[in-house]
Amino acid sequence: MLSFQHRGPFTKVGTAFERSHLEANCEFCGSCVTVCPTGALAEKTRKWLGAAEKEVQTTCSFCGLGCQIQLQVKGNEVIGSVPINHHQDTLEQLCIKGRFAVYEVLNQPQRLTRPYLWENGVKHFLTPAEALQIAAEKLAECPPHLFGLALSADCTNEELYIARKFSHQVMNSPNIENLSRFAYGNSLHQYIHYLNHQADWESLENAQVVFSIGFDGRYNQSIIGSKIKRAIQKGAILITLYPGSHHLARHASIWINPQVGEEHLSLHSLIAALKQHSPTLEANLINQTTDILRTHAKRVLLIGNQFLHQENSALIYNAIEELLQTLPFATLTFPLQANLLGSLWLQTFSEFQSNSLINSLHRQEESPHASWILKLAHLQESDELPNYKVLYYLNTAPHPAFQQAEFTICQHISELEYLPSPALMLPAAAFAEMDGSLLDGFGKYQIIQKAVQPQGEAQPAWQWLCQIAQQIGKSGFDFSAIEEVQKELQQEFRIFKSHTDENGSASLPWQTILNSFINHPTKKFSSFYPYTDENIYLGVPLRKWVGGIDDLYRAQENEVLDV
Repeated sequence: MLSFQHRGPFTKVGTAFERSHLEANCEFCGSCVTVCPTGALAEKTRKWLGAAEKEVQTTCSFCGLGCQIQLQVKGNEVIGSVPINHHQDTLEQLCIKGRFAVYEVLNQPQRLTRPYLWENGVKHFLTPAEALQIAAEKLAECPPHLFGLALSADCTNEELYIARKFSHQVMNSPNIENLSRFAYGNSLHQYIHYLNHQADWESLENAQVVFSIGFDGRYNQSIIGSKIKRAIQKGAILITLYPGSHHLARHASIWINPQVGEEHLSLHSLIAALKQHSPTLEANLINQTTDILRTHAKRVLLIGNQFLHQENSALIYNAIEELLQTLPFATLTFPLQANLLGSLWLQTFSEFQSNSLINSLHRQEESPHASWILKLAHLQESDELPNYKVLYYLNTAPHPAFQQAEFTICQHISELEYLPSPALMLPAAAFAEMDGSLLDGFGKYQIIQKAVQPQGEAQPAWQWLCQIAQQIGKSGFDFSAIEEVQKELQQEFRIFKSHTDENGSASLPWQTILNSFINHPTKKFSSFYPYTDENIYLGVPLRKWVGGIDDLYRAQENEVLDV
């Protein structure tokens, strides 16, 4: 994108025709900063921070791709992040989140470093001991059916395991729900269905045809776009179905451009053509697409997230399913959260049995508590909303749309825009401040490695929960190190004990866990979820914390890109 402009003494480096970076189609991956031989390019946020003293390898926690990154550390501060080019899972660059958001998320002014009690609009700062005492007292007097635990798929496996154990053994309650489900609108079950048939990177690298549906890939998960471009360089044909301007359009041989809400009609026209019926829409493009798909055996269907919050998302996903039944594809889809598969495996969604273990997943029985989250949220006017005594939010954010409780406990890395009253806030460690593990969107076991100490009195979520359990007087929570948690996790969920093969891939029987989830009946949710973009972390839009992402999206909203 950057090149030499002009000649002789007037030579300078910049975009063609002095366009803005937005007009030049920049992905803001930071590769130019990484390879700049003179140091003339630098990250704005760390311009005066100097050189890193060490680098620590970890897994990016902003989405489900499992990208490996090097955290650059100076003192007890992460000052930047760069890709690990030689690692087998890295595509030689990071997206804007992995490359530039890490520093601002970890060092934002809103970071929560001390526990406090929020009551009547006033903060009462507490010592950790005082906070533990208040939490223990409130939870000890809470009946099981009036307790609820809400968490996110951004939590590590260890945090999810301890949270589940805490709810079942300390509170004797099945009321656990993963609020990350709302990022998928009413399409979560269909989304999980495609994860059940997930292909791998190699299928994309060796594809002859890539059919992209609802995927932009300019800023979010832009490394997928880089992978597609490399496949094109090797001779692959890109076909994209997307309503309106998007990043992949300029690289596509065919762009099917339906109106918003009519994507499923285009897909049905394609299906009709593949079945040798006459297509009814975009006849020329559909016929060209049909010929290409029929004449190439190595086909990849890339299912993006653009349709998740559309009212007719079910129609689109039903059409995709019919397409897959008409013609075989290797399918790829990419979770929005870092640990969606770990969340499913550890049964943190209300579809699962209230107190089941993995070996009970074969029974396929409907949980009597499967509708707990429907009572938690204002989803229908007719819902009877119980008066919860305590709601515990773990690494996710409360929202006014959720039913209130007599008392709220919220564990988070940051101050939040909305907090019910009264509430106890507990400072949580961020992903660079603790050890742990994730299961990425391909089912690979990924390591989270601690790079710096938690800020202030923050600590990992599992430690707060264990200390509260001990304060209440419950046994079985006397873990002193993450390795002890992992050992028990491996004993109860044995699959984690032998999680890797020679290639580092997790050997997980996804048919068992995902089919169990898919086959549970679910209720349609109202579209009250306040955030519909893909940049959500711990229940908060990243643009709230990262000024550059906010500026970028504001500029993009005000600028029409040429395609």
